[in-house]
Amino acid sequence: MNSISPRHLLPAIVLLAFMSSLLPLTVAQTLVHIPREIVRVALSPVTGAIHSFSISVWPENRQQLDNPSPELQREYNLMMIELAKLKAENKLLGEHISQVTRSREVKDLEGYRFQPARVTAYSSDPPRLTISRGSRYALKNNQAVVSGHHLIGVIDQAGPFTANVKLVIAEQSVLVHIVPSEPTDSPRMLEDFIRRTADGQTFTCRISINDDVRIGDLARLADAAWPPTAHQFVVGQVEHIVEDEQDPLMFKNVRIRPGISFRRLRDVSVLIPQN
Repeated sequence: MNSISPRHLLPAIVLLAFMSSLLPLTVAQTLVHIPREIVRVALSPVTGAIHSFSISVWPENRQQLDNPSPELQREYNLMMIELAKLKAENKLLGEHISQVTRSREVKDLEGYRFQPARVTAYSSDPPRLTISRGSRYALKNNQAVVSGHHLIGVIDQAGPFTANVKLVIAEQSVLVHIVPSEPTDSPRMLEDFIRRTADGQTFTCRISINDDVRIGDLARLADAAWPPTAHQFVVGQVEHIVEDEQDPLMFKNVRIRPGISFRRLRDVSVLIPQN
């Protein structure tokens, strides 16, 4: 008996397909369905075994794997490091946007620009910073140093390549305007001196019991002893209000904390003239 060669098989398939197309649809489906069912029943033991084996080596619920491999753990750690870098860059971008916004809001800043600088050292006694810019970058004594809308201090000693910054928290007292943190329909403002507390971390002031000061209000610099470019930058935020211990019926004590950690500062900006 002669076997069917591939040369004869292709015409036979074409002929069979042509004949099937001439049959009614239900008859053609039946002819195709019968051999398909036969093949499925014949292969069911094999397919069942393959399916069971695949589940055993590749669990359907992969989240139940409690012990990741060292390679996966390494990749996860690297991903978290990159995420932290992106968050830090996003924060710096937010600070830069805030600085640009402040420069547009405060008319006294017209004709000035922000000179960025890196913080290279911090000292708590006396409170000061060292930054990586000096007179070669047009820095001079008594220029305001800021971070976003926060007042950091002023340049008190500028060398060619570095400068020292006296922090605002080093002042025994400064004159501020205490205002709402957000615009309101009924503006309110209290002008008063705030004094540094004994721990050197916060300011405090004593106000009348009738003064409308609220937690979250901002203390913006208004002291004539400071350069005009520093005015209206934020010295701190009201975090606590209590009745005065000596005269609770007449006065309240307000505690104001700087809105930024001087110890953790990495970047600041110095306000210098455009020219």
